[in-house]
Amino acid sequence: MMKSTFIILCIYLGLSQIANSQGDTYSRLPFYNPGMFNPAATGLESKNFITTNISSKRYNTEFDPLRFDIGYERTIDKINSSFAVYYYYSQLGSLANTNTLGLSYSYKFKFSNVHFLKFGIQLNIIRHYIDYSRIISIYPDPCIDYIEKSGTKADINLGLWYSWKRLTIGGSVLNVFRPVFIPFNSGCSYEEEGIRLQRFFTFLAKYEIKLSNSFDLTPAIFLYTYSNYNSKFSDYLDYSLNFSYKKWLNLGTVYSPGRFSQWTVFAGAKIIKKINIQFTYGFPDNNVGNIGPFLEAFLSYSIN
Repeated sequence: MMKSTFIILCIYLGLSQIANSQGDTYSRLPFYNPGMFNPAATGLESKNFITTNISSKRYNTEFDPLRFDIGYERTIDKINSSFAVYYYYSQLGSLANTNTLGLSYSYKFKFSNVHFLKFGIQLNIIRHYIDYSRIISIYPDPCIDYIEKSGTKADINLGLWYSWKRLTIGGSVLNVFRPVFIPFNSGCSYEEEGIRLQRFFTFLAKYEIKLSNSFDLTPAIFLYTYSNYNSKFSDYLDYSLNFSYKKWLNLGTVYSPGRFSQWTVFAGAKIIKKINIQFTYGFPDNNVGNIGPFLEAFLSYSIN
């Protein structure tokens, strides 16, 4: 019974969450690379850099989720604009996977050197694949043909980013139009037309506390919610605390009530002012089956 329940849970994750590769709820990217979740955060450092990230979560089954992305950002200060291109890959074992190519643009309304507002938009081309033959005996549904299916659609993300001195606030809407990837059979009673992208809303707020000339403490919250509120998986609120030394070494923790890995720790460093490395470890939740630790690594290289 536990195994069947867990497999159905994996199927739910595959059908609703993995369809948006930027929306993987187990990622800690919002805290050290917010541009992946909010196009308005593109070009915050006013540099040209390459970034890559890989994350996974151990369910100790064939449905272990995995995420990989790589991106390039370029900022042109003369026109207060930043551009980025991202590639995302996300999978739920052999059950489902998503490939996304994203193009971002952000414009900065600069009020002073420490006070600005940014608007961002991202166009995504997304290919989503599900192997229904893997779940026919567990999740029968007359509306679905139990064969391998895939679909490719386009959608956009929108975001705002506000910064004043040590306060930062950002918000975004992901998958504004929610296209249908894989239509259901005609004549079904579902209200939905088929497998479609979820719409996500994100909110990030953080405040930097100056402890001394060398040490900073930054508390932050990150809210992540789905557009459909009929599931207990729909809302997440993360609480983060980051401690940094001279902007090149940082240690932090994230508390995420309601997620499988409620406590996460991360550490990172800047090397020769060009390379930024971050590692994340999410402690396994022994109260939920055999779900193991969450692991994530982030690397960026500044070109200029």
